[in-house]
Amino acid sequence: MALDAFLKQCNVGDNGKNYLLIYGALQALIIQQDAVTQMADALKVNYTQNVILKQIREIRNDSIGHLTKRGYKKFKNGSSNRMMRMSLNHHKFVLVKNYPDRHTECVDIDVNNLINNQRSNLTETLTGIVTKLNEDEMSYMPQDTLQKNY
Repeated sequence: MALDAFLKQCNVGDNGKNYLLIYGALQALIIQQDAVTQMADALKVNYTQNVILKQIREIRNDSIGHLTKRGYKKFKNGSSNRMMRMSLNHHKFVLVKNYPDRHTECVDIDVNNLINNQRSNLTETLTGIVTKLNEDEMSYMPQDTLQKNY
């Protein structure tokens, strides 16, 4: 529901509100990923996040997670990141990444695309979860009930 509300949001024309909208949507994407992961685990459905979902998580962490010195300890090419305020609107922004070798990378982020990509990528997993639940339910029903109702 949070992501649907975000997608319906019109331009608010205020950077403070735009930051809140972007932060909220990016966080909702991670919450959704975590919920699917935990649900699949609880139901013992085989699930591994694909590259697209991992990229969405990285974009969230680079944008609104621990922005400064992101990855410095793990990787020699870590970056210090920030959202470029003048690029910010209610659905898009430019992520500026500064690296230790002093080069800068600017990445266009379209949150609407992230939401649509995540939904597409989670559909298969969620369909598998529903199938597993249906199979589990059918296996617990007495045979005479199955014959009467189906």
